[in-house]
Amino acid sequence: MKNLKRVRVRTLIIIAAIVVVVVIFVVMKMNTLAENTPQNNETTMVQFINVEATAIELRDIMGEESIFPQLYEGYEQYQQTGLPKGEAFAKAQEDMIERKSMYQAAVENGFSVTDVEVNTYIDQLLAEMKKGTDYSKVESVFAKTNITLEDTYRKNFTFYKEGLAIKNYTDNEYSQMQANEATTDPDAYSKKFNELQKNAIASYKKTPDYNKLIKQINEMKPTIMNSDNIIEAAKKYVESGTSN
Repeated sequence: MKNLKRVRVRTLIIIAAIVVVVVIFVVMKMNTLAENTPQNNETTMVQFINVEATAIELRDIMGEESIFPQLYEGYEQYQQTGLPKGEAFAKAQEDMIERKSMYQAAVENGFSVTDVEVNTYIDQLLAEMKKGTDYSKVESVFAKTNITLEDTYRKNFTFYKEGLAIKNYTDNEYSQMQANEATTDPDAYSKKFNELQKNAIASYKKTPDYNKLIKQINEMKPTIMNSDNIIEAAKKYVESGTSN
């Protein structure tokens, strides 16, 4: 279920005994995130949001299409779950490859989305959040940071563009599965997603885009892992003309 949740669900954070659904990034990490995160309290949530705030600032510096902010975000958040630096980066890289693979598969299967569709999707997600009984709790936590819940959507546009395409693609596959197969297997959807993802990764690895992605990740790795001030490091990275 871990990969299914990454695409169809967003980060679940518990404040006290209340489950609050917060659609931030991507969080959207695998079950490793939920399993390794220390007590999911308000302090932990603020820490995660602050990482997202830094990622937003990085996108302002490096451009919306740069993978650097998302790679940094995943790395930092995996570290917050207690993973060692090397393992945290490896997990962030794995997430990146999986997402890019699935996005390519979605586009190749005719599930590209327009900017208008993405903005409508974000509007819907925000509306759902604001109708939640625990929205005031979410607001109170965001008040302790320098960004808003809406910022985590609007200023992470490429992530949601990819996510919507992947969602449409997998929803279509699930619909076909329902139409063609009568199953009582509770894990049928996660198994289907895993199959789609496995095939997508295998296909993606045969493309020049995969080689380009790995090159970019390897170039960014020292800066992300070794910088005390990631914002200044990102500015120098851009000034150096290194691909992003």
